[in-house]
Amino acid sequence: MISQVLQQRKIFKILEPIVEEEGFELVAVELTQVGSRLTLRVSADRVGGIQIEHLGQLTRAVGPVLDVEDPISGAYQLEVSSPGIERPLQRKSDFVRFLGYRASIRLEEGPVRRRFKGVMRAMEEDTLRIEVDGEMHEIDFALIEKANLVLDPDEYQLLGTDPPPRVSPDEEIDNDQ
Repeated sequence: MISQVLQQRKIFKILEPIVEEEGFELVAVELTQVGSRLTLRVSADRVGGIQIEHLGQLTRAVGPVLDVEDPISGAYQLEVSSPGIERPLQRKSDFVRFLGYRASIRLEEGPVRRRFKGVMRAMEEDTLRIEVDGEMHEIDFALIEKANLVLDPDEYQLLGTDPPPRVSPDEEIDNDQ
């Protein structure tokens, strides 16, 4: 059986060109299950933000592709939304783009410590460096099960700028790749 993270990555690859063709950025693909109900949540964004009519446009664009590709066995509900203030991070480029921001990260089962909440300092090859309470931790990208930004309302408003401003602009941030 394919892991949920791998299945999400597969669906991301299927949907990304469709979402981009519609003029949006695919931010995240998340599979969630509550009881017997399976939901596929697709988050997208664009410069200027997402309006309700955009969500309908994206639903009409990705729905038929999902029907043809059939990447999920069984029934599920499709939700298309904006990423919101707790913007998910799924690609390496997301982590690089938001270096200097605070993030909450949960790893797949296995490592002793599975949860980290701190400032992302560097993304080098397949390793994310995150500072938690003054201590630096290295995380293997392949072990990340779920990650999202931890923003205050002012930071959230600034996300529309390109590149987004850093939490601590005066601090040196390592961005070696």
